[in-house]
Amino acid sequence: MSTKSIAAIMQQKHDDAVKSVTDLIWKNADGNKIADAALKGGLSPTEMETLETFISNAKSELAKLDAFDVDKIRAEAISLNAVFETADTDYKKVLAQRNDAARAKDSAAAALHEAQQAYTEIADAVELKELPSDKAPKIVNQILTRRKAGEAIHSSEQRLRELIRLKQDNQDIVDQYQKRVDQISSHKGNVTVTPGGFVSEADMLKQKLDKHTTDQKSVEKAIAKLEDEIIAAVKSYERLPNPFSIEAKAVSNG
Repeated sequence: MSTKSIAAIMQQKHDDAVKSVTDLIWKNADGNKIADAALKGGLSPTEMETLETFISNAKSELAKLDAFDVDKIRAEAISLNAVFETADTDYKKVLAQRNDAARAKDSAAAALHEAQQAYTEIADAVELKELPSDKAPKIVNQILTRRKAGEAIHSSEQRLRELIRLKQDNQDIVDQYQKRVDQISSHKGNVTVTPGGFVSEADMLKQKLDKHTTDQKSVEKAIAKLEDEIIAAVKSYERLPNPFSIEAKAVSNG
């Protein structure tokens, strides 16, 4: 005789029926076959609805995995990882070379700066006539030539600034005389006695206006000429040998 209680036996039969019906639903069996199995196992319509909903939702969730071809995706990931590792190795090599080059560049720049200071000191001594210029190396003479050219440019630029200020001052004076001439243009104004006879205020102002206008034109011409000279001087300066430049073009100091 069975030692299980009737309730336990009923529960076991119920669980077996649920499992059997569940398997049929997962296998997409015929609906009538599923219904017969459910009735035979004593499952209620409510239980069947719950079971069908659970399995339908589970199938929907599992269907999402169909979008992923794991073997293909994994193979592509392995391939691209290998590409990355190769590129990363190459990058690290190049980075190491760059760092080595940067250190070498800085070292060379420091050595060049030290040499420049030493040659500049000799150039200063030659300029002060403490050392004979004919005994100085070619580089020293190049330094002095560039220095002289640079000072000339600086002097010209200062002169240009002075002329520009003068132009502005003259223009202010011209504007003032022009304004005064316009104000008295409708009458002669006061008359002044000069060694040459009587001269109206308007005529005197006009003479002064003409003089300052002429002066202004002369200043403008001088400015234009000086600007051209500075441009030419800068171009000439840039063509001078620079023994301490690190630009690509070579500078011969033989």
